[in-house]
Amino acid sequence: MTTRLAGALALLAVAMVAAAAVVAPAQAAVDIVDDPRAVTSERVDVGRRFGTTACPTKPGGKTMLEALGGARKILIHQFEAREWSSFEAVRDYVERLLGAVPEGDRLAPTVYWAESRLTEVFASVEFPRGQPRPLRVANGYVHVQDAAGCEWWARYLGADQSRWVVRP
Repeated sequence: MTTRLAGALALLAVAMVAAAAVVAPAQAAVDIVDDPRAVTSERVDVGRRFGTTACPTKPGGKTMLEALGGARKILIHQFEAREWSSFEAVRDYVERLLGAVPEGDRLAPTVYWAESRLTEVFASVEFPRGQPRPLRVANGYVHVQDAAGCEWWARYLGADQSRWVVRP
């Protein structure tokens, strides 16, 4: 085999691997597992802060997956059975949220909506090092804490209904 042909084949192999990574679903990067636990707090508003962690001013990720870079698992602890038919329905919804771009084109470091939204899904995000971080979901709304403890909010509603990510 000539050097030119070997180089072309190597380049083709690299391009195929890169293409597979681009078209692979974003949710494949983080396992979403059923981990039933009693939640100690009452059903709270998705906009309510988790704590008082001071975070450096930095732009939010374009997607939840970007904000949760390095996460290993999302553990679903409890969900509102009147709103969600099964763990599989919750898992599928969270998978859709991972790669979706929210209103405003990125996650925000503060709540930017006026309406109150009660949490329907209580979960946590497991990172390789450190404690699990909370994740709260309502229909079209997310509040999550990244590995550094910074809080991020996103709303998947808005004027462009083609971008909505809501409960099936």
